[in-house]
Formats: sequence, C-alpha cells, structure tokens
Amino acid sequence: MHSVARKYQAVCRKIQSERREDTGGSRYRENG
Repeated sequence: MHSVARKYQAVCRKIQSERREDTGGSRYRENG
C-alpha cells in the first residue's frame, strides 16, 4: 500500500494548496 499512500499524500498536498482551511481539509480528508 505504498502507491496509495503516495497518491493520498499528493492529493492532500493539492487540497492544502488550493484550500487552506482546517474544517475543509478535515472534511475532505474523511471523504478521501
């Protein structure tokens, strides 16, 4: 499950860059 973790990290980074909100990030993280 390394590729999945890497992909998830990339998505998380993109979301953080596009949206810098604690609630938004948390909600997005739950959605995956």
